[in-house]
Amino acid sequence: MMKFANNLQTKSDMVRNMIPFVLTALFLFLLIVLQTTVVPSIAVFHVVPGVVFVFCICYSIKNGGLSSIIFSLICGFALDLLNGRPRGCDALFYMYISLGCMLIHDCLYNVSLKIIMLCTFTASVLYGAASFGVSFLLWGETQIGYAFLYKIVPESLYNTVMSPLLYLFVCRCTVHRQDGGRV
Repeated sequence: MMKFANNLQTKSDMVRNMIPFVLTALFLFLLIVLQTTVVPSIAVFHVVPGVVFVFCICYSIKNGGLSSIIFSLICGFALDLLNGRPRGCDALFYMYISLGCMLIHDCLYNVSLKIIMLCTFTASVLYGAASFGVSFLLWGETQIGYAFLYKIVPESLYNTVMSPLLYLFVCRCTVHRQDGGRV
């Protein structure tokens, strides 16, 4: 009888521990659908926010570890498949940005919204510069000043404005129990 009760308790703990992952996966699916369908219609001066990118940054800073790198790699690859860009570029960029955010997670004890917004802005500028380098400089396009002022910085500001909203959801997905484990 006791063995059955312990087995049942282990399964309920497993289900309870899977809830944050399921919520995160569902929200990610929703964000990918929004990113590819609705978000381009709210572009300001032809600048589209990267909601999946910001979610990956927030997730990596909040959770850290190898799981955040794999999560960002999957997000980048999903966007590569749906956007028609060169396969693997976004996945690679997302993975490197996630690695940097994971290092920030390891260095900071208490993460505030200011840190999230600063990291989002910095990561967005780096991502925009790398994306410009791969997409345009290889084809001989050298209008770096124009791309920086009219595409990279406005998109970074747009992403920075969206980061507190997505960070609050990431915090809700990773609620901690009193004994230190995740819900």
